[in-house]
Amino acid sequence: MIYSYQHSLQLIEVDGFLKPSQDPAWLVEHFEKHVKLADGDIVLDMGCGNGIITLLLAQRYPHCHFHGVDINPQLTQQAKQNANLNNLENCTFETVDLLAGNLNERYSHVISNPPYHLLEKGFTSPNPHKLQAHGCTIAQLQKWFETGLKLRDKAGTFTTLQHSQNIPHLEGLFKGHTVQQNAISNGAGKVSHKTILHIQG
Repeated sequence: MIYSYQHSLQLIEVDGFLKPSQDPAWLVEHFEKHVKLADGDIVLDMGCGNGIITLLLAQRYPHCHFHGVDINPQLTQQAKQNANLNNLENCTFETVDLLAGNLNERYSHVISNPPYHLLEKGFTSPNPHKLQAHGCTIAQLQKWFETGLKLRDKAGTFTTLQHSQNIPHLEGLFKGHTVQQNAISNGAGKVSHKTILHIQG
């Protein structure tokens, strides 16, 4: 079955895998407001899932290239199929274990909607795909953040979404960087418990 996301993308629905939330749309909106891309820039989407962030950006910036990576080969295969469905050729997808350090390239900019529900806080799910996509330990959270910083060019940015309760676990990694924190509004002025971090320097 095919469904629409943000009235922009056509995506393939797969049994056992969750449909995306608003998180990718929020991240892309923030990225567009705060990052100036040049023709030929290459942007990394860490933990791309079925490719939504990569594909949304590829639609908006046809003269740039977007590379999505995820640990789950089923998801990267879905992402490739979704790219074909939307006739997007300026994006690629790869199965990579980021936390194992299996990616060494540098990118113009990095964007990520990572797992942010802490296992130490009791997060769990009977759905293994949801557990992998949404759950992490504090150590994994910090490693994910460090990896995002490492994989960008010196002049590049790292844009990521986090649960607000996780920020204290990351503040030790902010040293030497300029960090903007933007709380997400759920509409009608209601602030959610999610924050977008935009890192430079």
